[in-house]
Amino acid sequence: MKPINLRDAIEQVPFQPFVLEMDNGRSLRVPHRDFIFLTPAGSTAVVVERASEGEHTHIVDVDHVSMIRFDKKAA
Repeated sequence: MKPINLRDAIEQVPFQPFVLEMDNGRSLRVPHRDFIFLTPAGSTAVVVERASEGEHTHIVDVDHVSMIRFDKKAA
């Protein structure tokens, strides 16, 4: 994944929830832009997921994102 593609997904107006599909098969939902931070260089993202037991923070190497899937269920 190129950082510009992820930055475009984060900055789109209006924001559309999306899922990061990782190259290891894992999926991370991003329901709102407040749940993701992309470093200035774009090589690393921080994604916060809500779960019934609280929040989980994931540090993501953007090179390992295989695709962005826009998903209304991510909201």
